[in-house]
Amino acid sequence: MGLRGRLVGFEDVGKAVLVVVVLSLFSFLWTSLFPSLLPLFSLSRSHPWGILTALFTHADADHLLSNLFSLLLFSLLFALLHFPRRVEARRDLSLAFTLSLFLAGAGVNLADFLSRVFSGSNSTSCGSSGMVYAVMGMLLVSSIYNLLLFSRLSLRHPALRLPLLFASFPAAAVLLVFSLELLLHPSSFFSVSPSANVQSHVLGFLYGAVIFSALLAEKPTRRPLLHRVRFR
Repeated sequence: MGLRGRLVGFEDVGKAVLVVVVLSLFSFLWTSLFPSLLPLFSLSRSHPWGILTALFTHADADHLLSNLFSLLLFSLLFALLHFPRRVEARRDLSLAFTLSLFLAGAGVNLADFLSRVFSGSNSTSCGSSGMVYAVMGMLLVSSIYNLLLFSRLSLRHPALRLPLLFASFPAAAVLLVFSLELLLHPSSFFSVSPSANVQSHVLGFLYGAVIFSALLAEKPTRRPLLHRVRFR
């Protein structure tokens, strides 16, 4: 079975990432050819449509490549964390991923826009880093959820403890790395720098975690059930 066959059920994740990549590249092409469009597509107090357009607008090539590479990397990690699940559960989780990605991205820019309105700031911002951090928030929730699920399964099925250990390793690794970075190097985790919109990073992470958790909890049938877990 090829890679495509092994990733069955994660189609919505791929489509969501593809939409961000295509729109970002298209926007970057236009703003490179016509630089005057960059502030028009960016988010500012006078450009409320930037709540949406700024998600796919980037200031330069480094900004674009950094965000797209991070989005691809963390989205693949999301698929890896949920790889042991059956196709039905993968599809449910992928839908929750897609909704969380775009709701968190728009939510971050909406909060940013409102803060500019009330503060009277004339600054602008752009980029998909809010969505990148939303995926990171989903990874944290997924790691916690998987560890709890696999722990319950290991108690019920002692014979499966070894495969459960291998299945839970990615979740444990993500949780450990994220926890250490958040506790010991929060400024590094949230990429604090003079040119970074740190508020968007923090809100994106929180929105991604909260929205993804809410989507999983809203309908229990959409959560990966114990009897649906598969190991290879």
